[in-house]
Amino acid sequence: MDSKNIFFIFFTLVILFNNNLRCEMSISSAVINNYEIENVSLDSALYSLSVNYKYIPMGFATSSLVDVSTNKYSIKLINKTVGEILDKIKGFDNKYTWQEKEGVIDIIINDESIISFLNKPIDKYECKNGNKITIINEISKQYLDNMLELQIGNDIMEIDEIIDKVKTSQEVANEVMNRFKNNNFSRKYNINLKNVTLLDILNYIVKEDKNYMWILWKGNGDSKKMFLTFVKIDEKRKRKSVTYSDGEKMIWNYEVPNFKVEYNSVFDICYALCNQIEDLKMGIQMLQTTSLTDKKILELKNTTVGTILENIIKIYPSYEWYKYSNVICLKPKEDNSQLNEILETIVENVDAHNLTLKEYYDTLLKCSKLNKFKIDYSYDEGLSNRILFFGADKISFRNILNNTIARYNDLMWIIEGKEDKYLLKFVKLNKKMKIY
Repeated sequence: MDSKNIFFIFFTLVILFNNNLRCEMSISSAVINNYEIENVSLDSALYSLSVNYKYIPMGFATSSLVDVSTNKYSIKLINKTVGEILDKIKGFDNKYTWQEKEGVIDIIINDESIISFLNKPIDKYECKNGNKITIINEISKQYLDNMLELQIGNDIMEIDEIIDKVKTSQEVANEVMNRFKNNNFSRKYNINLKNVTLLDILNYIVKEDKNYMWILWKGNGDSKKMFLTFVKIDEKRKRKSVTYSDGEKMIWNYEVPNFKVEYNSVFDICYALCNQIEDLKMGIQMLQTTSLTDKKILELKNTTVGTILENIIKIYPSYEWYKYSNVICLKPKEDNSQLNEILETIVENVDAHNLTLKEYYDTLLKCSKLNKFKIDYSYDEGLSNRILFFGADKISFRNILNNTIARYNDLMWIIEGKEDKYLLKFVKLNKKMKIY
């Protein structure tokens, strides 16, 4: 064998060896050129990491989604591995640990009930052309005593089955199906696994799909149920944001090429703005004295959401804004200690999972501290049948309102009244509903 052939064989072996190393390289050792987040929740931080690496298959298990949304993280790292970034994130909250298992990154809270639930042994699971809901429902029934429930917003049942199961409206059922179709929830799986765990099957699903991460969390209070959803990882869902003086990222720099509204109240402007900006959610504590006798016109070109909000305050200087997550709320500057006290009433053991808006609020407002409120359903248009999906050990009534409209993108809440009588309205916006 001459030297040329020897060199060629050696060169070929080197290439094959390098390719094999590349294939076996773990996700956690992959380098991210630039990872930067500012004031985002843990699930958003993980979502951002997955997008940066062109969709890392991920799983995330936590005890409370409300607690997750409360804590915020800011990180800026250059040329760091996925593992180093996860270590940095973990450093902010040592309740969590992460692991890489067969090509999937799992971030799991140190909660024995969750860990044991994920490690439930499944001696054999087989399905042909099964989708996410049939798989999860079968596993929940066969191995988990029906203690695992897939979030309804990502369900893929037939329309009639959705309406029957959750007593919802045709509109909501259609939206659930549209979301399912748009997010490729019709994906079929052929699974034949033996001696695995629930964690293994969840990881199998997101590894096959790649564009998804699974999220699991506990029910509230004494509930032994666990809830599960699959979130689509989509780079297009990255939102424009700008840092204000308080450091929190908001949507103030959303560009608005042309904004024009005829108004005689602060509601008219806010309603028009929310209709134009898909991701903007608002609530208003209305003053009875702010309506104008004659209608006026506000017109702004090549502007932003922030500039429009600043103009609202200029027109109605008796108002100020505050924020809750991605909900912007306007309230009177004048002191209304009674209303503020009511809005800050702490409600314990909130469990609004799969309840309709009417079912939940009719029960909630029977509370002695909240019975000064009445709900006006005259704007209903099927709103009372909207499905809520949040829970908390303790949460203020104000934040319950904000959680309600955070669930959907086509609702505003409004409070009217003075002294000991207040009227609560949920107003439907003129834009296509999306469930979050």
